[in-house]
Amino acid sequence: MPYNVPAGTRTIYGGRYSNPAWRIPIPALSWASIPTTLDEVDPADDPAVNPNFPSQPPWQLGTGPQSRVTSAFSGGAYCEDAKVFYVWGGGHGDYAGNDLYRIDMTADAPVWERIRDPAQSITYPGPSLDDGDESLGYYSGYDSVDDFQPRSYHTYGGLIVRDGLLYALPGSAPYKIGGNIPSCWAYNPATDRWTQLAQKPTTANNATFSSGAYDSLRDQWVYIPGGNNVIDVFDFGTQAWTAGAGGFTNFGASEARAVYYPPFDAVICFSNSLPGHVAYYELPLNPGVDAITASFSGSPPPETTNYGLVYLPSQNRIVAWIGGSVLYVLTPPASIAGTWAWSVVGLDDTTYTPPAQEPAGTWGRLAYDHDYDCLILVNRTIDPLIIGALS
Repeated sequence: MPYNVPAGTRTIYGGRYSNPAWRIPIPALSWASIPTTLDEVDPADDPAVNPNFPSQPPWQLGTGPQSRVTSAFSGGAYCEDAKVFYVWGGGHGDYAGNDLYRIDMTADAPVWERIRDPAQSITYPGPSLDDGDESLGYYSGYDSVDDFQPRSYHTYGGLIVRDGLLYALPGSAPYKIGGNIPSCWAYNPATDRWTQLAQKPTTANNATFSSGAYDSLRDQWVYIPGGNNVIDVFDFGTQAWTAGAGGFTNFGASEARAVYYPPFDAVICFSNSLPGHVAYYELPLNPGVDAITASFSGSPPPETTNYGLVYLPSQNRIVAWIGGSVLYVLTPPASIAGTWAWSVVGLDDTTYTPPAQEPAGTWGRLAYDHDYDCLILVNRTIDPLIIGALS
């Protein structure tokens, strides 16, 4: 069985988390790094996992290496309660491995763990990855032999941690085809098992998945597709989808991002097909109400909307990262119909200079931790864990 190391025990002091050793020395408004990389736990380099070691493993034959876990339109999810970051991705012709990674930020010196090994490894032998069952969303055969093995796919901004479970709400381009799949999953780290969820309904061309936003007030996931399509909603309480819960996005671009903004009870959407990148849905959703393009000032990020994106409650700002030392900051107006203001802030990069972002985007691999008051960023598999201290 693959190893499954529980996340570290949280330390509480004065009602707040005490800072671990890695956080204490970082000056305010500066970049830093933690010397641990995903490629240090590449299953291809592990003789206990790779049946062809030291040669190329089955999950790389005809595709690419572990580096495509981050480079192939894939994201991650940060659990602020447990302070654990998950990364999972690949798919299409990029990467067949469905290995899952985690890092515990409560540790004084966090290191990446590979908590699930790839299908067709020594750990999970079983049938060929080229089983012709891409539409199922999982590698056929494993459901009866061990447990479900969801196929690797482009996860985009579709990963979220809720109540300790990692949810993968539907991705795109499963290994080894392009296109979309309705398959949705939940991973339980306590049992080390994936569970298949209700499939996402097909609505308005079922556009390539781009992102989602967690509506904490209603405990639901609002699916934001690329292109001009209606939006669907996944309810965590009922574990069911509602097709076409909201109107059309009116986006021309094939990719989009979103965050839930509690002060306005709204989902704020980001698409590079819009002049200022910003549109919104006021909640509750209505099937007949489309996204509204926002008024804006300043200059939005110059790159397409596959940037990392987080809402900072403590500052009431939304922050985007497109690579390098600069952050793009979106300041909300006094009312939702007002002018949303873009500005640029550069963090000091004397200690560490963040590289360019992965060309296919950062997606959910940028997170914010309120207790540590910092950004946590996963870029390439060869990069260290990147920290942006805000205070």
